[in-house]
Parts: sequence; structure tokens; C-alpha cells
Amino acid sequence: EGAQSAHSQLMENARKACDLHNKVSDEITGCLTVLIEQTRGQALVSFCQQDGGLEALRRALDIERLHLASASLLWHGMQYTCVVTALTTRAAGGFSLLARLMSSPDLKAKIMAALCLGCIVRSDVGLPEEDRQECLERVAQTGILAALDEAEATAVRRGAEAMLKSEGGV
Repeated sequence: EGAQSAHSQLMENARKACDLHNKVSDEITGCLTVLIEQTRGQALVSFCQQDGGLEALRRALDIERLHLASASLLWHGMQYTCVVTALTTRAAGGFSLLARLMSSPDLKAKIMAALCLGCIVRSDVGLPEEDRQECLERVAQTGILAALDEAEATAVRRGAEAMLKSEGGV
């Protein structure tokens, strides 16, 4: 009984620590997002231009739980041309970072990475055609477009079935 009580207490403490970690991660991501938005992307550009600036973000990708936070920060930065330009330079290595996010097991991170690549492709930063084509190929290779189409078709089918069911019951 004492061992089980200690085990239960240990598990409860682990859950609380995990919850605290998630809350802190969410708060930090929120603060960084506000910083990106208030500086109109310049904070992220400055980060990208530092020696090894994106290296910290790459290291964060070693922790699966941080994939969504990293993708979210990049996505918020993509609304600013200066960020798109900074990320697309070969020295910055933004493409390799987005490629890692595109292979994330976190679906939300994958979708945000695909949206980031879409932003790059549609931007006016003078992206060389080979890089533009590489972005499109990376998105296509993930199968995410087919998965999203399938999810949309399933949602439409379920909506129609629910509507027919409710009309039949009225």
C-alpha cells in the first residue's frame, strides 16, 4: 500500500511537471510571437542573421513537443517580407528547417510548415526558380495535400449524412 501510494504521488508529480512545462512553453511561444509581431519581423530577422541563429530552432526540433512552437513562430514571421527573405538565404538554412518540420509527426506543425513554404513560393522576394520548385516538391512529397483533401471530403460526407439524418428525424 505504501509503495502504491508513493507511485501514485510520483505519477501525480510527473503530470504536474508536464503540465507546468507545457504552460511555460506556451507562454514563451506567446511572448516570442508578440515580439515578432511588434517588431514587424525584425526580431526574427535579427535572430536568423546571427551566427548559428537558426541553430537554436534546429536544436528545438530534437524535442518533438517543440515542433508546433517552432512552426508557429516561423508562420507568424512569414507575414513579413523581411523574414521570408532572411529565411530563404542559403546561409540561413530556412529550407532545411522547414523540411524537418514537414516530416514532423505533429500534424499541426506539418501544416504550418507547408503554409510557410507556400508563403515563400508566393512571396515577392525573388526566389530562384529552382528553390521555388524545391518548395513545391517538398510540400507534394509529404502527402499532406492528399491528406487534407481526404479530411475535407470526409467532413463534407459526415456533414451531409448528419443533415440527412436530422431532416429524416424531423
